[in-house]
Order: sequence, then structure tokens, then C-alpha cells
Amino acid sequence: KTYSVVERDQVIWAWYHPEDIDPFFEVMENPELNDPDWAPLERYLWTYKSTPQEIAENGVDVAHFKYIHQTDSVPEGETKYEGVVRHSMAEGPNTMLDGDGNEVEFSARVDTIQNGAGQKWSRFQGFVDSLLMVLVTPIDSQNVEMRFAFTHRDYKEGSFEYRTAKDFIQSVIGGVRGLEADIVIWHNKMHLKEPLLCDGDGPIMQFRKYFAQFYVGGPYGDEPSRLSVVKTATG
Repeated sequence: KTYSVVERDQVIWAWYHPEDIDPFFEVMENPELNDPDWAPLERYLWTYKSTPQEIAENGVDVAHFKYIHQTDSVPEGETKYEGVVRHSMAEGPNTMLDGDGNEVEFSARVDTIQNGAGQKWSRFQGFVDSLLMVLVTPIDSQNVEMRFAFTHRDYKEGSFEYRTAKDFIQSVIGGVRGLEADIVIWHNKMHLKEPLLCDGDGPIMQFRKYFAQFYVGGPYGDEPSRLSVVKTATG
């Protein structure tokens, strides 16, 4: 068996469909990854129990950023769905210590794009600018390989901005403020078809409706096959 593949953004992307349908959308390209003013990719890998949907859904649960990752506040923003693409934006105030040890407040913004079930990235703008690609490869129905690939503006090595960018990467991947706090939850959580949600949980059901299009027969096997939709759309 062979797969349609394309090399883009320093990643080899393979298209998988259980009914062997040809790709019906393209892998998007990030200009930062071909820009000499941005640093080489910094990559990390984890293997653990989860699914691509659970990992993507994590970003929709905006309340958890404050109560799990200890951000200064619950991010506020908006989300748009256009076919296979989801674009979310969140912004809010943040604080940090500058090079002289003084506390400074700045506006932080995160733009996240999801293109299909397999391509997702986030642009972080604030005291420093950085880009994170979230690369999830399913191993089987219960386990995944998760790769994070970071880049940031090519700040002068040793500068305060350079150290801040590196510290930001470590805060995203480690400790209670980073990915490792999510992994503990993913290992133990249970997926509920109809969860009991609170007002601050975020538009989780809207996200699930969007993500359902990437399953044959829907996530619960009770919806029409995407195959018929694709055939209609392409004539």
C-alpha cells in the first residue's frame, strides 16, 4: 500500500483515508519556515495515550489555560470555521520580568490554524514572536506520537529576547504550565459523547461538529460516509 505524500514546512505529510479517497485539500505552508530571519526548528517528541481529536479539542477548552496552565487570565477571542479549516484567536494581558528585573505588562496573542485533522500550528505574538507546529501521528486507536516543532525570530544569541524565546519554549512543553500537565489528563480522561459542560468551557460541541467531517461515518459510526459528500462536491 502506498500513500500520497508531500514535503512541506520541513515535514513529510502522508495522506491516509480508510476508503482510499485521494486528498481533497492541500497542506498549507508557513512562510516563517522558509525565512532566513527565523531560527532553525527545535523539535520534541512524546508517545502517550490519546487521539488527534482529543489533542485538538484541548485548545478549545479555553478555561483550562488559567486553571491548568496558570495563565494570568482565561484567554478571550474568537473562532471561525471554513470547511476543513478552523482559525482561532485568543489574546489577553500578560506579565513578565524584563532584563533589569522589572515587571512589564504586554498584550499576548495566539493565532491557531487547524487544516484538517492532521495539520495544526500556533503563532504566538507578544514580547517575542514564535511559531509552533503540532504534529500528531496516530499509532493505533488509543496511542499517538506527538511532535512539537518550534521556531522563533532569529534573535541574537545570548540576548534577552533570545533567552525569553527559549524560556517560552520550555514553558510550553514542561512543568505545570506546559504540555506535560495536559498529558496527565489525556492519559486518564474519558471521552463522553454528550458531556456536561459549563459556561466557561468553550465551544467544544461546535468544534466536535467541525471535526466529525474527518471520520468515515462520523466519530460514532452513525453518519453518512464522507465518500458520498466528496463525490457530490467534485461531480
